[in-house]
Amino acid sequence: MYELGKVGINESNRDLALELLIKSKSGYRPDDFVPVVKPNNPIWIRLFAVAVFIYIASLFRPKTLLGLGKMKNKLVLYNIWIKLVLVTLPAILILGPFWKTIVKWFY
Repeated sequence: MYELGKVGINESNRDLALELLIKSKSGYRPDDFVPVVKPNNPIWIRLFAVAVFIYIASLFRPKTLLGLGKMKNKLVLYNIWIKLVLVTLPAILILGPFWKTIVKWFY
């Protein structure tokens, strides 16, 4: 099927293209077909990633500042940090169980 897409469909390979299309739509599987087993994504990998993110985020937690003079730059960075953590962490925790469904929408 890949070769047909690369070459294009014309009069000489029209029957082969139609046959492949019918086979793919009908769910036909040859007897010698061996499916490729993809490794599943265990939950411990996601939990580890979230734990690392929380650990790194806690290392750089903002301090109480007044946005005057030199501290104004730090205040801007801390505001960005707070927005990043308040959006990213809940998104990871909430969307984690639905990730496979969300990814299917894009493919």
